[in-house]
Amino acid sequence: RALRWARGAVAPSVISPLDAPAPPPAVPELDARFLALRDDVIYGTRSRRYFEVILWPRLHALAGTEMLPRPADRRGLRRRGPSLRAIEELVAEIEKRP
Repeated sequence: RALRWARGAVAPSVISPLDAPAPPPAVPELDARFLALRDDVIYGTRSRRYFEVILWPRLHALAGTEMLPRPADRRGLRRRGPSLRAIEELVAEIEKRP
C-alpha cells in the first residue's frame, strides 16, 4: 500500500480534456482605426494645440464645404481642448448634414 501511495503522490494526475477547466474567453480585438479615432478625441480634449492642429482639420474635412461652428474655449483652461460634450455636438452637427 505504501508503494502504491508513493507512486500516486509522485505521478502527475492525468486530467481528461472533458474535465479540464474551460480556457478563458478571447478578448475581442478593436479595429485599429477605431482606436486611433478614440485616441484623437481623448488627446483633443487634453490639448488645445492637438485639437487645433490634428482633430479640427479632420472634423472640418468631414463637414464638407459647409462651415462648422468652432467650439468655445474652456473657461480658465487655456491649454485644454474642448470638452467631450462639445466634440459630441460637433459630430452630431456633421451627421445631420446631407
